[in-house]
Amino acid sequence: MAGLVDYVVWRGDVSLENSPFNVVDALVFSQITYLNLKDFVSESFLDSVELSKMSPIINDKKSVRKLKKHLGPYISPDTYTLLKLCSESKRYGSLKIGGFREVFDKKKCEQFAAFTVSGKNFNCVCYRGTDESIMGWQEDFALSYSDFIPSQIDALEYLKDAMVSLKGKFILSGHSKGGNIAMYSAINGSDKMKKRISNVFNFDGPGFSKEILKSENYQKVSEKIYSVYPECSIVGMFFYHSDKFEIAESSERIVMQHDPFSWSVTPFGFVNKKNFDDESVFFYKTFNKWYAELSLDEIKDVTEKMFGIIYKSGIETLSDMENDKLHNSAKILNELMKIDFKERHEVLKLVSLFLKAGKGNFPLFESFKPSFSSITDLFSEHK
Repeated sequence: MAGLVDYVVWRGDVSLENSPFNVVDALVFSQITYLNLKDFVSESFLDSVELSKMSPIINDKKSVRKLKKHLGPYISPDTYTLLKLCSESKRYGSLKIGGFREVFDKKKCEQFAAFTVSGKNFNCVCYRGTDESIMGWQEDFALSYSDFIPSQIDALEYLKDAMVSLKGKFILSGHSKGGNIAMYSAINGSDKMKKRISNVFNFDGPGFSKEILKSENYQKVSEKIYSVYPECSIVGMFFYHSDKFEIAESSERIVMQHDPFSWSVTPFGFVNKKNFDDESVFFYKTFNKWYAELSLDEIKDVTEKMFGIIYKSGIETLSDMENDKLHNSAKILNELMKIDFKERHEVLKLVSLFLKAGKGNFPLFESFKPSFSSITDLFSEHK
């Protein structure tokens, strides 16, 4: 199966004039946002650097280690390979990259990063998804009980600054949480900003409430929003989405399909599947049913308790957990047993409610087999 690296190799000698910047190109750069670009890309939009000129800088061993520093166990090291190939290619070499910003704020519980790639008459703002920090995942969970999260606010401010500094149309893109904050920026930008947005690409990112999808702000940009999900999407099944999307074939299983390097591509786009897997359907129906039956205070309370337990066990990153799964699982369980019985009961009760909500949707319980007349059926419930 061919993936993102193959795509960049195939298309590397095809100019953007002959084959315009497309959804797969946007995914390539959305993945590159996970690299530690702080010392390589300027914060200024006006002090951007051509990718071809970055090639000699990023190819020494010290730079490679620095760029890969925060990838963690679940972001492919081939992410660096994408940057290397792009910098050496005809297709991407003349593109300019700048405006790199990164925020990691424990007090605000925020993890955010973005950069902008600019070509002739277009700019692509690329937002980073959730990195390996536990705090980044906690911010994701806050989507379930907050009107907005800090990275969404910074994403919108970033777009405002980019549009002041740069001319031309804008593409917004991001993987995982990056896809969500790309959509948020388009939805909440001013009418003047909306007119300058040509496309919004969401790669397996969480959605929004039904109320937001019915709002006037959303309706003004809905035709520009396009999503790509793997056949077994989990992260992308949170909340509700536009019915403009495609399903990409993946070489991985279950939650590991979230990794874009597992998505099958051709020189012209993604290899499509007609339907989502049963597990993805199960999670979509179960999570949204469970979410609808809880108060926001209940969700916030249990989220803060769950992450408090993880922090008290000394775990701050996914790498920490991966280094000794058995030992760290025991530490988390130990911290769970330390909390007040009533609080522990509340955590377990919400887990129990989730399992109960899923019983009617889970294939093993009722041999559930989805039968969709088209790939848009799964997201039709928000209408």
